[in-house]
Amino acid sequence: RNAAASAASGEYILLMDDDNVARPQEVETLGSVAKATGADVFTAQQQPFVGSAGAPRHVAERPIGFLPTGANIALGLYENCFGDLNMMVATKTWHALCGFPTDRCGCEDYEFLARAVLKGYKLECIPEILFYYRVSDNQLARRYDEASLYRSFVRPIRPYIHGLPRELQAAFSFAVTSRRHAERMAGHGYWHREDVEFNSL
Repeated sequence: RNAAASAASGEYILLMDDDNVARPQEVETLGSVAKATGADVFTAQQQPFVGSAGAPRHVAERPIGFLPTGANIALGLYENCFGDLNMMVATKTWHALCGFPTDRCGCEDYEFLARAVLKGYKLECIPEILFYYRVSDNQLARRYDEASLYRSFVRPIRPYIHGLPRELQAAFSFAVTSRRHAERMAGHGYWHREDVEFNSL
């Protein structure tokens, strides 16, 4: 993604994962919001579905599951309220933030969005389903072992603790890692491995 973005010549960069399918109005809507708000980063809602076929014919009336709400810095320390990797970023903002971190283990989009908001860039989370998200047991995060999942879900704390005194770094780290440990012990989120049927919703 960093290599592709470095070759981009347009005003904005649109990122998508290989398990995302754009709805027909995604690019138009993102462009309209960009023009109206002058924001730097844009995220939106998703509709998950399962199976190897194309996107579902049924369009949900409201988001299912993951529901980002926008640039809430306090909440973002504990939950990804910012949005999905399916995002549009002003090219100058992407370069100013040096793109995604290159140590791959997951949640690099969450970390990027947290860094953007903490540095004062304006994030707009559009309250409309603009893409479909394919849910599969073969997804990268579901192939991670517990140690890799843990590293992934605590990495977004890095923008929060950057530049803080050591004592505060430890406090922030303890708060987030305690939350993630509780989720793991309860089997929530990606630690919950049972299949979920989304197509009927």
